[in-house]
Amino acid sequence: MKVNKIILLILGLAFLVDMQKSNAQDALFSQFYNNPVYSNPAFTGVHTGRFRVVAAFKDQWNAVNNTTFRTSNINFDMRSKLGKADYLTYGFSGTNDQTGNANLTYNAAGLNIGYMKQLSGNRFRKTSQYLTGGINLTMGQLFTKPDRLWFSNQFNAQSVSVDKSIDSGEDLLNSTNFFPNFSAGMLYYGVNGNNSFYFGAAAHHLNRPNISLYQSGESRRYSRYTIQAGGQIEVSNTTQLLPAVIFNNQGPSMAISGGLNFRYSNRDWREVAIRMGSFLSMAKDVNSGIHMPWLNAAFVMELENVFFGISYDISMSSLSVPTDSRGAFEITVGYVKAGKYKARLKCPKL
Repeated sequence: MKVNKIILLILGLAFLVDMQKSNAQDALFSQFYNNPVYSNPAFTGVHTGRFRVVAAFKDQWNAVNNTTFRTSNINFDMRSKLGKADYLTYGFSGTNDQTGNANLTYNAAGLNIGYMKQLSGNRFRKTSQYLTGGINLTMGQLFTKPDRLWFSNQFNAQSVSVDKSIDSGEDLLNSTNFFPNFSAGMLYYGVNGNNSFYFGAAAHHLNRPNISLYQSGESRRYSRYTIQAGGQIEVSNTTQLLPAVIFNNQGPSMAISGGLNFRYSNRDWREVAIRMGSFLSMAKDVNSGIHMPWLNAAFVMELENVFFGISYDISMSSLSVPTDSRGAFEITVGYVKAGKYKARLKCPKL
């Protein structure tokens, strides 16, 4: 077990010290349906209330020598009416991602802005359709702690040990300069009573910023392309099914997650509902091709304007060995400020 952990750590170090040639991959959330703006800026303003706040936290693989793999994200979004039924949407977001023994950290903050165009329907009709577009512009920065790394010329072959008093010969920086990130997305959805569907696509890091931590290096971040779809199917007055799927492709990496949430509500005026579901993920491994790395189990509680989601990724790949079969623990908390009845927007249930 310890040997496998050491091998994984060495591979991680090799990845970090080759930053001049490598390209970082984005962190992904398992509860993508609870934090939609992170996946696609076109979801900005797509909710029934006056404004929405969503915070998400993910912790994974903490069995690997107490190494940190944590991601936090917060989104705030709202909308303003334009004309009879169209809307200007806007908000802001912030992300913190920490990875590995060298504490490679990515911090970013930015703005979302978009436009919602009603294609059909009004508040008196059961059926409504909308087409939305959104863009996201953030400023980001990478940080690391080079003193936690060692390099090949610091390895003493005679004593089979590492001597960090020897100059590493690397011009690795503690942080990059601030760099811009530009993303854009589209979303189409329809609502018919308690049934709904949505389909969206987004492209992230369209400008491919230079994120190299070397003084004179260049490492362009791969663009990430996202496609997702889902909806709500009413089974009875109190029961609904919420299928969802999301596909992400970034450079040589690919991941797809799909599954189903079962939702039960008591249909009271102050609605209380619970959601339970499971999502299976598949990813592309550069060595072994397509495999199934994890199975996600989730539970969500809805209390009027607040929801709380908790999920756990059960590891199903070879990574379960060095991680002691510990997967990823994720929490999502959201608040939607209720709007006036006449101002409420018909939106799909995510």
